[in-house]
Amino acid sequence: MKEPYYLYTIDLIACFLSAIGSAIMTYFCLRIPTEIRTSSIKYLAAVAISDFFYSIGNLMSAFNQPNDTYCEIEGFFRHSSLVFSSLFAACIAVVSYGTSLSPKMHKIKTTLLSCITVSFCFLGALCLFG
Repeated sequence: MKEPYYLYTIDLIACFLSAIGSAIMTYFCLRIPTEIRTSSIKYLAAVAISDFFYSIGNLMSAFNQPNDTYCEIEGFFRHSSLVFSSLFAACIAVVSYGTSLSPKMHKIKTTLLSCITVSFCFLGALCLFG
């Protein structure tokens, strides 16, 4: 039975294009002058960097190595970048929500941002030690 190598090739091409798109997006986000760069743009650049590393993890699957260390590195790339991409997307949502609040609601905005900071530390420790 003939294996569908064309599906594997399509997957590698999509991963390669995703990595290039994420790199371009990061480049243009970081080219914005620091005076007008908002926290949303910084989080958007962080999502692009996370997606770039996720694409690299997917591209690593093209080189099947019998080594367990290689498999662990590939899994680390995929897992950590997926977690951080989700986290930074949540940060974008919180910052966008926080801009819609009135100045009286500043306490809620501070609480939401501190919750994101705590979850970022927790997820970072989970990726490193889990």
